[in-house]
Amino acid sequence: MISYEEIENNAKLIFNDYIKYTIAQIINSNTIAKADETAEVSYFPLILHLNSNMFTDSIKEKAAIISEIYENSKNETGTGYTLDIETIRTRSSGRKRVIKRIYFLTEEDYLDFIDKNEQVEALKQGLQVIIEENILKREDLESWSIAHTDVLMTVTSDNFEYNSKFWHNICKCAKWLKENPDSNLYIKEIPIDVPSKFLEENKSIIHSLVSSSPIHISFEADHGLKNKPLLIRFRSLSIVNPITLGKATPEEIGLPIQDFAHLTQTPFLKGINTILFIENEMPYLTFPKVEGALAIYANSSVLNALKVCEWLKQFKLVYFGNLEEHSYNNLSSFRSYFPNVFSLCMDSQTLEFFSKFMVKGDILKNNAIPKHLTEDERLAFLALRLNEKKNKLEQDKIELEYIKTALNALVCNF
Repeated sequence: MISYEEIENNAKLIFNDYIKYTIAQIINSNTIAKADETAEVSYFPLILHLNSNMFTDSIKEKAAIISEIYENSKNETGTGYTLDIETIRTRSSGRKRVIKRIYFLTEEDYLDFIDKNEQVEALKQGLQVIIEENILKREDLESWSIAHTDVLMTVTSDNFEYNSKFWHNICKCAKWLKENPDSNLYIKEIPIDVPSKFLEENKSIIHSLVSSSPIHISFEADHGLKNKPLLIRFRSLSIVNPITLGKATPEEIGLPIQDFAHLTQTPFLKGINTILFIENEMPYLTFPKVEGALAIYANSSVLNALKVCEWLKQFKLVYFGNLEEHSYNNLSSFRSYFPNVFSLCMDSQTLEFFSKFMVKGDILKNNAIPKHLTEDERLAFLALRLNEKKNKLEQDKIELEYIKTALNALVCNF
């Protein structure tokens, strides 16, 4: 039997179709219609296709349900869905009332019912600004709008004038980047009258208005801007072959990625055959001495940058990260570029041995499972996925002696 909850769910399910219709209407109303285009078809009244013929007020068991549906209808409240009710005669039950149709008479009724008035108003306003600013070609407007519906529907303020200004500022930034593709400026140097940090905080949506392709290297690199240098920090774990600079033997060195990419042309790799990528700073700084090894402080941004260093393939590579979903994802991504990467202490045995230190961690979006994992890594990952309350073991909880033993066993397998 139909219920108020079913009406509510059905109304929400058709929201995406309504949004696509609304986007198309806004775009068409702002452009010259083609001569052969058909006449506009109104979206309202919007009929809910539900089996409502089973409603009668002659059966007591149905009375409460019917009462809830009627009390929440426009017939009673003045907004929301409308009920068309008809009295008919039947041989078995005599006279009874039947709900013949459930529908939303107007757009306002529909949006009031699903509580989307402000979001849809924000979408209309934002899309209108983008059309007026002529930032996208007509043929790209609809696909872009559908892909970025969530952003368009974000209500940035109770004051819709502020919302409009937000999109004008977005368009200002996108236009400037289109007109100045190789400025070689820092973001802070761009001569645009927008709030401080505005461009930095809205890189993704601004990029989408400039390019149809996803960000390739970084926002700055893709748009010809200067980027703050990413320093690659590294230290020798070798007693026999420490890092030397003249007479100095620094504990660690930091080089911009563009210089680190040429590290093979320096003496820093003398005697090195193994490179360890260590996710967190303290384990990186306290990692035990290992002859012939170099340690790199490799958080996710560093790992991503290191993909340009093809020379790494000449070495034995080891990744040591937290036992959590994002770290396994980093390992998988890195391994797609460097298939010879081994993992250290990221197996199910380590997870079980130090299980008392496990805490709550984040999960990957869409419950994704990384592709490039070994069977044991995958088992550890799935064990974390199944344990919703405690699904993270931080690498600094793993004892140094355990790490040494695991590394020695790993080196024997090289």
